Amino acid sequence: MGQFTDSKDRKWDLVATVHTLRRLKRDTADKESGFEGIDLTKAEVITTLGDDVFELGAALYSLCQTQAEKREVDEDDFAHGLADGDVLQDAVDCLEATLVSFTRPASKRLALVKMLEKRAEMQEKVLKAQNEVMDGPLLDRSLKNEMSNLKKELEQLTGTSSTTAPESSESTPDP
Repeated sequence: MGQFTDSKDRKWDLVATVHTLRRLKRDTADKESGFEGIDLTKAEVITTLGDDVFELGAALYSLCQTQAEKREVDEDDFAHGLADGDVLQDAVDCLEATLVSFTRPASKRLALVKMLEKRAEMQEKVLKAQNEVMDGPLLDRSLKNEMSNLKKELEQLTGTSSTTAPESSESTPDP
């Protein structure tokens, strides 16, 4: 079990039981497409759910539906409470921890925890590398080169040069 607080300052308890997971799978199934629904007992779903906010919202609501009904919070109002990146991250972390605790056997739980830790490490490394590129001189040089190329193309298309100043009307003889 885990708990997260939404952007409307409501606390939600996530409890994974056979009943709540079955309801989630049923609620997210799509008969037309043949999609069988979100099955949170599969590791690959746990590791990718945080990347799809629509599936994440459906999963969270389904797991919190009993609480939401008692509070008279419908699915739309619940979704409005997921309006912040920090809230979504807290909810994902809570959901992952809840589902890991539901996973069996213990050796599979341990492997899943390690996999989630490795994924978090990789995400952090990727973000760090992206920030280094964004802050580094290579991007600035690349952007300057691109701007220079675009400027040259524009000059060729218009037949003008930005290096020569236009003649003033005083120096241009009248016809």
